[in-house]
Amino acid sequence: MEFSQFVVIILVAIVSYLLGLKNGSNGGGSESAGFMVDKATGVQFPTTKKFISSKKNELSCVGVGTRKKAVLNIYSLGLFVSSLLEKQILKENPQGNALCKTIQSSNAQKAIELSFVMNLGPEKIAEAVSQIDGVKEDIKTEFHDMIVDGLGGGKIKKGENMTFEWKGSEITVTARGKLIGKMNDKALASGVLDLYLGSKSVSPSLLQNLGCK
Repeated sequence: MEFSQFVVIILVAIVSYLLGLKNGSNGGGSESAGFMVDKATGVQFPTTKKFISSKKNELSCVGVGTRKKAVLNIYSLGLFVSSLLEKQILKENPQGNALCKTIQSSNAQKAIELSFVMNLGPEKIAEAVSQIDGVKEDIKTEFHDMIVDGLGGGKIKKGENMTFEWKGSEITVTARGKLIGKMNDKALASGVLDLYLGSKSVSPSLLQNLGCK
């Protein structure tokens, strides 16, 4: 094992502990053999992963959760952050809601991977993520259409993935491992991230797992 890989493993372990994730002590997540598991669905997320926007750099999974609608589980999600953001968390050691605000306000790379546990049409996905406050209507429409067109009109099937990836004010969207598109709008990027890490998160279990709630 190279020294750089060893350092990454140590950083992930320390940050996970500070986030209250060690041994699955918060929310619906647990760690197992290089994966973080959403207990509600059994979906596994690798502890480190490369994304399209992160290129050669691996991001680390620091929290998992579930998106539910009434009693139905729609998808599991994993939050991944860069080593730069991990170091910031270690240095500042924010507690509770301040932790999510730190992640939201950072320009460092981060990503949320959605792993679907039921089939869902592109319109429903696009509508859910484009209904955000503080974003110009033409920007929301463009984002909505980008997702629908990128999915080719077909359903996201059980077991398939989507990602939202952030770098500064740019948001990148992928599905099934392929690029759907990118948009550079600060309000849009912040708004989509707030859907997951804000006080009205669509996944309260993610906030609980992170220790933000």
